[in-house]
Amino acid sequence: MWVKVPHVKKLNAAGISLIEIVFATGVALLLIVSLVTLSSLSVRNAGFARNKAQATKYAQELMERVRAYRDTHGYANLVCTSSSGKCYIDSNIALSNSSATGTVIVGTIFSGYFSMPTPNLSCPANTKEVQVAIAWTEGSGPKVTQLTSCFSAWRSR
Repeated sequence: MWVKVPHVKKLNAAGISLIEIVFATGVALLLIVSLVTLSSLSVRNAGFARNKAQATKYAQELMERVRAYRDTHGYANLVCTSSSGKCYIDSNIALSNSSATGTVIVGTIFSGYFSMPTPNLSCPANTKEVQVAIAWTEGSGPKVTQLTSCFSAWRSR
């Protein structure tokens, strides 16, 4: 006598194979690594943008100090005779060719100076070109923000 055995399903037919688990884990790891890399890059770029904006503000302040020096001491006295080409103005609007006056902006990672390149290529005749630079160092290396302005003897006009 023959006994009819009910149809038996294979146990792994509806389950998940090892290859599928490995593939799903790989996709999940790839997604996680991509998100961590993206967030790390975003934080770094946000820090650079913050430092760049702050350096630009300091450069504008330094340019205003140079302008104030010209206004108080006269256009003819606005000269940079430093052998390095870098000159400095302190908060008392005193001009110096020495970095001993403090190129570092106190309490920050920034340092600044101005220069007056010769020949004057960017400005019209009878003006003086002033370039202000603010420098700082980040994880990827040194950075610099520069501003250029043309100064004239505006009081004599």
